[in-house]
Amino acid sequence: MRFKFRESSGLIKNILPLEIIKEISVQIENIIDSNKNKLDISESNYLVRDNLHRITYISNIAEYININKLNNYFDEINSKIVHKNKNFLLSSSELHVRWPGCESIPPHQDNFYHCFKDVTSFKILLPLTEFKYPNSFLNYAKVNIDQTTLRHVASSVPAFSSFIPESIMSSLNLNWINYKFNLGDILWHSISSIHFADKNLTNAKSYFLVFRFDEASSIIDQKMMNNYKKVFDKHKELIKKKFN
Repeated sequence: MRFKFRESSGLIKNILPLEIIKEISVQIENIIDSNKNKLDISESNYLVRDNLHRITYISNIAEYININKLNNYFDEINSKIVHKNKNFLLSSSELHVRWPGCESIPPHQDNFYHCFKDVTSFKILLPLTEFKYPNSFLNYAKVNIDQTTLRHVASSVPAFSSFIPESIMSSLNLNWINYKFNLGDILWHSISSIHFADKNLTNAKSYFLVFRFDEASSIIDQKMMNNYKKVFDKHKELIKKKFN
């Protein structure tokens, strides 16, 4: 068994010093302010803006901020989640920005678009700002770590290409948890987790980083990948219609 928990998500408290949180937050603010100018994005990166041209997502934030100090804590964090943390490698680092009035994040499972054959990946979420009601952080379904990847359809929400349709969600009779956390805490979830977030109904923006760790022996399911590519193409069509 790879994971130390049967549940697909969890909270680890008091793991990061506030000084590091503040230092990274300053770097993020400088990036967000680059909305006034053109942010130099490499071809390997994926940046999403909303209809007001504000940055909402960057797929490789490590290209723009220094995460070296975080690297010192990843081993400790991962060892609390998986049995053999040395087998898991950092594969991506994302920035998510939740602007006032932003759209909700639809219910989804990350493995629908990562397409691994087994649950061999998990994500660490690092909140850099407080999330106070009615600005909800992610809501997690209480499902097991090996939850089957469900059918998804194309989404019109920028940075979230697909979601689980209501016809499926309503049949699952799920219970949900919204973890209460402080700055310095981290949340984690496996790629099988089902989660969503409500709109940000406050007047303050909020943001968080997401770090994905994959087991070195992870295998891509090509059938799943081919299906995801079709859904992603449809997502791009929906986004184009929405903003043009």
